[in-house]
Order: sequence, then C-alpha cells, then structure tokens
Amino acid sequence: MTDASAVMESAPNSEFRIGLVFRQTFGILGQAFWRYFVISLIAMIVPILFAVLAAGLGIWAASGAAHVSKPIVVGGIIFGFVFYFALALTVQGAIAYGAFQNLRGRRFRIGEALRYCLGKFWPLLGTSFLLGLVIGLGMVALVVPGVVALMCYFVAVPVCVVEDRRPMEALSRSSELTSGYRWKLLGLELILIIGYFLLSYALKTVFSLLAGAFITQLLSFLLQVIFTVASGILAAVVYYNLRVLKEGLDIDQIASVFD
Repeated sequence: MTDASAVMESAPNSEFRIGLVFRQTFGILGQAFWRYFVISLIAMIVPILFAVLAAGLGIWAASGAAHVSKPIVVGGIIFGFVFYFALALTVQGAIAYGAFQNLRGRRFRIGEALRYCLGKFWPLLGTSFLLGLVIGLGMVALVVPGVVALMCYFVAVPVCVVEDRRPMEALSRSSELTSGYRWKLLGLELILIIGYFLLSYALKTVFSLLAGAFITQLLSFLLQVIFTVASGILAAVVYYNLRVLKEGLDIDQIASVFD
C-alpha cells in the first residue's frame, strides 16, 4: 500500500466535493504530521529566539552592564522580521511541495522540500507580497473585496511552486483556476477557521481548569501549528482538484516538475 492509498480514495470527476478535499487534506497531514510539524517550527524558531534574545538584552541593559542604543534595537527588530518573513515564505512553499509528493504516493524529506522552495524564494516573495497587499487593501476597504480576493487567489502559492509563474502570472492563474468554485472555497475556509476557533476555545476552557496555564499554552501552540499546516495543505489539495476538474490531468502529470 502506498502512502497515497489512504489519501486518494478517489480523484475528483465532474464535481468539486468539499468532503473529499477535507479527507485528502487531513489524510496527508496524518501521514507526515511530524515532517510538517518540523517544517512549521523552522519558521517559528526566529521569533522564539528573538524574544529570548530581546529579553536577555533588556536584562543586560537594565543591570547596567551595557548601554544598548536605539538603532541597534530597531535594526535587530527589522532583521528579525525580514528573516522570519523569508523563512515563513519558504515554509509555506515547502508544505505545498510535501503535499504534492504525498498526493502522488511518495515520501519527502524536509531538506529537499526546503531546498526546492528556496530556489523559488523570489517568486514566492513577490506572490505573497502581492497577495497580502490585494487582500489587505480589500479588507480595509469594505471587507467583502478582501474576501473575494482571498477566494480568487486561493491557490496562488501552489501555482508559484508547481508552475514556476511570476507573481502577477501566479495571481492571474489562480483566478482562472478558482473561477466557478469560489463559493465552495469560501465554505472550505469558513469550516476550517470556525473549527479552529471552536477547538481553541474548548481547549482553553477545559485544560485551563485541568492542567494549568503552561499545558494550555503548549496545546494552543500545537493547535496553531496544525491549523497553519492544514491551511497550506488545503491550498495544495484544492489546486490539485481544480486542475483535475478543469484540465483532466492526474497527480503525476501535475507533480512531474519535482522530478
């Protein structure tokens, strides 16, 4: 039995099925959870280390052992943000890479996923920047345009990873693929977000009484990682389903670029 057998119970035929998309998404997550978990942790290492460093620097300065100038602090904050953003982009692409390999019944190594996406760093950067800008402006305007943009560009990152498109091309291609399916994509996103908040609330309510603050925070962190990974895998699975429905391709044809 291949890794894909538990995930690819059936390929989409003439219908985009929300239930199938979720089963594929969480099937992939279950198959390689610890790989995805480690990949996500990489993006979180920087803010954790930065927080520890900032705390240590503050204690050191407060003790009078050294004078820390404002430019150094500001420069450190900017560097930490840029480095974190770069890692987050690489991780986002690496999750998509892993999802496609799992969909085709193959295992993937964390290193190979990160190396592949580092090679696409600049297109990913441009795509993510444009995506954030368009959605952000839409949310600021009337909220609804931001939601519409989110649905239009739902698969922009998988497009960038798989099809080697430039940022504007990735957004245009995503809009083309999602056309006709955006209401279902909105339903997918709402189910995932509502599920996350319900689980988060239940976790905090129950474990804050039974296990204390530390365990509650630890479990909340784990849930946040799962949500982040599931969102990345979901985008890849949606992209796969849309290409099968609209272009009649199979997963090996789509993912052949990784070979």
